[in-house]
Amino acid sequence: MIINITTVYALRVLLYMAWLHPQRVTAREIVSHLNLPDKYVRRLITRLSKNGFIKSLQGRNGGYIFTIPPGQISVKKLAEALNDTTLLHHCILNFENCNDAHPCALHEPWARIRLQIQELFSNSSLQ
Repeated sequence: MIINITTVYALRVLLYMAWLHPQRVTAREIVSHLNLPDKYVRRLITRLSKNGFIKSLQGRNGGYIFTIPPGQISVKKLAEALNDTTLLHHCILNFENCNDAHPCALHEPWARIRLQIQELFSNSSLQ
Protein backbone atom coordinates (compact mmCIF):
# COMPACT_ATOMS: atom_id res chain seq x y z
CA MET A 1 0.00 0.00 0.00
CA ILE A 2 1.28 3.46 -0.92
CA ILE A 3 -0.14 5.16 2.20
CA ASN A 4 -1.34 3.65 5.45
CA ILE A 5 -4.98 3.23 6.44
CA THR A 6 -4.88 6.10 8.96
CA THR A 7 -3.83 8.50 6.21
CA VAL A 8 -6.53 7.10 3.92
CA TYR A 9 -9.20 7.67 6.58
CA ALA A 10 -7.83 11.14 7.36
CA LEU A 11 -8.03 11.99 3.67
CA ARG A 12 -11.60 10.75 3.50
CA VAL A 13 -12.56 12.83 6.56
CA LEU A 14 -10.87 15.99 5.29
CA LEU A 15 -12.19 15.57 1.75
CA TYR A 16 -15.70 15.28 3.14
CA MET A 17 -15.14 18.41 5.20
CA ALA A 18 -13.65 20.21 2.16
CA TRP A 19 -16.74 19.29 0.14
CA LEU A 20 -18.88 21.09 2.75
CA HIS A 21 -16.38 23.89 3.45
CA PRO A 22 -16.87 26.45 4.98
CA GLN A 23 -19.69 24.76 6.92
CA ARG A 24 -18.93 23.15 10.24
CA VAL A 25 -19.17 19.36 10.36
CA THR A 26 -19.89 17.16 13.35
CA ALA A 27 -18.14 13.89 14.12
CA ARG A 28 -21.53 12.17 13.96
CA GLU A 29 -22.05 13.44 10.38
CA ILE A 30 -18.61 12.21 9.35
CA VAL A 31 -19.16 8.76 10.87
CA SER A 32 -22.59 8.47 9.28
CA HIS A 33 -21.67 9.73 5.83
CA LEU A 34 -18.34 7.89 5.48
CA ASN A 35 -19.46 4.74 7.30
CA LEU A 36 -16.31 4.64 9.46
CA PRO A 37 -15.96 3.41 13.06
CA ASP A 38 -17.03 6.11 15.54
CA LYS A 39 -14.14 5.71 18.00
CA TYR A 40 -11.58 5.66 15.18
CA VAL A 41 -12.98 8.83 13.61
CA ARG A 42 -13.03 10.66 16.94
CA ARG A 43 -9.39 9.73 17.64
CA LEU A 44 -8.46 10.75 14.11
CA ILE A 45 -10.25 14.09 14.45
CA THR A 46 -8.29 14.71 17.64
CA ARG A 47 -5.02 14.03 15.78
CA LEU A 48 -6.04 16.29 12.90
CA SER A 49 -6.89 19.01 15.40
CA LYS A 50 -3.57 18.62 17.27
CA ASN A 51 -1.76 18.87 13.93
CA GLY A 52 -3.53 22.16 13.19
CA PHE A 53 -5.62 21.12 10.18
CA ILE A 54 -9.00 21.56 11.89
CA LYS A 55 -10.38 23.00 15.11
CA SER A 56 -13.29 22.18 17.33
CA LEU A 57 -16.20 24.56 17.83
CA GLN A 58 -17.92 23.97 21.16
CA GLY A 59 -21.54 24.48 22.08
CA ARG A 60 -24.94 23.86 20.58
CA ASN A 61 -23.77 24.60 17.04
CA GLY A 62 -20.45 22.87 17.54
CA GLY A 63 -18.48 20.78 15.14
CA TYR A 64 -15.23 21.02 13.23
CA ILE A 65 -13.92 23.52 10.70
CA PHE A 66 -10.64 23.98 8.87
CA THR A 67 -7.92 26.15 10.36
CA ILE A 68 -5.99 25.96 7.08
CA PRO A 69 -7.76 26.45 3.74
CA PRO A 70 -8.29 23.03 2.07
CA GLY A 71 -6.31 24.22 -0.96
CA GLN A 72 -3.20 24.54 1.25
CA ILE A 73 -3.37 20.98 2.59
CA SER A 74 -1.55 18.51 0.36
CA VAL A 75 -1.74 14.75 0.63
CA LYS A 76 2.00 14.74 1.38
CA LYS A 77 1.62 17.34 4.17
CA LEU A 78 -1.15 15.28 5.74
CA ALA A 79 0.82 12.02 5.49
CA GLU A 80 3.87 13.65 7.09
CA ALA A 81 1.77 15.10 9.92
CA LEU A 82 0.41 11.60 10.63
CA ASN A 83 3.94 10.14 10.55
CA ASP A 84 3.15 8.08 7.47
CA THR A 85 6.64 7.60 6.06
CA THR A 86 5.62 4.61 3.95
CA LEU A 87 5.44 6.85 0.90
CA LEU A 88 8.96 8.14 1.35
CA HIS A 89 10.87 5.03 2.42
CA HIS A 90 8.94 1.94 1.42
CA CYS A 91 10.49 -0.93 -0.55
CA ILE A 92 7.98 -2.25 -3.08
CA LEU A 93 8.95 -5.83 -2.11
CA ASN A 94 8.80 -4.97 1.62
CA PHE A 95 12.48 -5.72 2.30
CA GLU A 96 13.67 -3.92 5.42
CA ASN A 97 17.27 -3.64 4.22
CA CYS A 98 16.55 -2.38 0.71
CA ASN A 99 18.31 0.93 0.07
CA ASP A 100 20.57 2.63 -2.49
CA ALA A 101 23.62 0.75 -1.18
CA HIS A 102 21.84 -2.64 -1.09
CA PRO A 103 19.03 -2.46 -3.67
CA CYS A 104 16.46 -5.16 -4.29
CA ALA A 105 15.62 -6.27 -7.84
CA LEU A 106 12.93 -3.58 -8.21
CA HIS A 107 14.68 -0.79 -6.30
CA GLU A 108 15.62 1.43 -9.26
CA PRO A 109 12.31 1.33 -11.18
CA TRP A 110 10.35 1.73 -7.94
CA ALA A 111 12.49 4.72 -6.89
CA ARG A 112 11.48 6.52 -10.11
CA ILE A 113 7.80 5.69 -9.62
CA ARG A 114 7.95 6.62 -5.92
CA LEU A 115 9.36 10.03 -6.86
CA GLN A 116 6.46 10.59 -9.28
CA ILE A 117 3.97 9.59 -6.58
CA GLN A 118 5.63 11.96 -4.10
CA GLU A 119 5.34 14.79 -6.62
CA LEU A 120 1.70 13.92 -7.25
CA PHE A 121 0.94 13.91 -3.52
CA SER A 122 2.85 17.17 -3.01
CA ASN A 123 0.83 18.86 -5.75
CA SER A 124 -2.57 17.38 -4.79
CA SER A 125 -4.54 19.45 -2.32
CA LEU A 126 -7.91 18.82 -0.71
CA GLN A 127 -9.40 21.47 -2.96
